[in-house]
Amino acid sequence: MSSVYPVVFTETNEKENPLLVYIPDINGMTEGKDIADAIAMAKDYICNALFDKTNSEMPKPKRIDEIDLKESPFLMQENLLLLVWMLIWKLSD
Repeated sequence: MSSVYPVVFTETNEKENPLLVYIPDINGMTEGKDIADAIAMAKDYICNALFDKTNSEMPKPKRIDEIDLKESPFLMQENLLLLVWMLIWKLSD
């Protein structure tokens, strides 16, 4: 089974890890030093969070239009860069 989980990226002024990542479907948070690192960290987070879940326990991914960006714990008014990226989680039956 494949699922697509939306991920919200927020840019900050932090030097070490300036990209914050929010994964609304699993209420997950991580960070990265650049976009490639943030994507890798989000994939790792999703895989670890869902590793031991059965198909029936998997959270149902939200559609992009169902995501309320105000729910993001990282949303800051001065940081207007918000990107929604799709990550794919594959679960073998």
